[in-house]
Amino acid sequence: MSAPEDGPPPPPHVRRRRTRRRWFVGLGLLLALIAVPVALLALGVVGGDASDEPSASEDQPVEPDAPDDDVTDGPADPEADGDDPADPVDPDALPDPDALPEPDAPIGERPGVTPSLDPPDADALDGDDAIYAQLLIDIDRSERTMIAFQERVAEALAELSGSPDLLDELRAIAGEQRDELRTVRDDLAEEVDVEAAEEIRGIYVVHLDSWDAYMDAVSEDPAVLAGEGVDGGFTVVINQTADAFRRTLDARLPLDAEGSVQDFAEGILDRGFRGFGDAQV
Repeated sequence: MSAPEDGPPPPPHVRRRRTRRRWFVGLGLLLALIAVPVALLALGVVGGDASDEPSASEDQPVEPDAPDDDVTDGPADPEADGDDPADPVDPDALPDPDALPEPDAPIGERPGVTPSLDPPDADALDGDDAIYAQLLIDIDRSERTMIAFQERVAEALAELSGSPDLLDELRAIAGEQRDELRTVRDDLAEEVDVEAAEEIRGIYVVHLDSWDAYMDAVSEDPAVLAGEGVDGGFTVVINQTADAFRRTLDARLPLDAEGSVQDFAEGILDRGFRGFGDAQV
């Protein structure tokens, strides 16, 4: 969580909204952290009775070893399935918290801004506004892909808990959402000419890649899910890059950006990056 921001406290309706969101998010995380290990335990993937003599991959929650200086370990043969995965997130490439901007005017506290998830019409905008609008539309597609991964995993755990089909379903979900995320990344790969927008794009792609690495690991071994509490290796990197994106977007989106662009930016932040200590997507 970033340091408290200077200035007057948010109005009561904003505080109430953030309190409700923190409660629901906290409950959702708690349920997920309980459901994943329990469901995998039921299949003998993690834990188990000592007398069962589990294999090396079954005796405890599995989290991939980090080779050399990489954050995560990819599949043994990354070309085996025909995919061309993004490079693992290098710790040296992660944002330096001390170098990140501290926004003077966070988007949600700017006069007239109302959070919205209705995308602006980029084709109807001109100049920088059109560039920011299209960038945020692509970022929203990425965020929705991550959310779909979480929702599909939760549904699989609810519907297939204890079933031998659960692991294959989790692998399939992770692989499908990873591939969709990489498709979105292709649209975010091209640099933009506006300096501040390019800074936002660059920092977001690092966040996207942290999710790519996580989904890729789950597609190889769903037991990774059981080791991903709030201190899990993937979670730490995901949340660190999420905080960097939030701070950068707050600081770099112009104060005079078109209203629908600012509303959409705040809607994205409000959905997954605000109101609790660790951003979720």
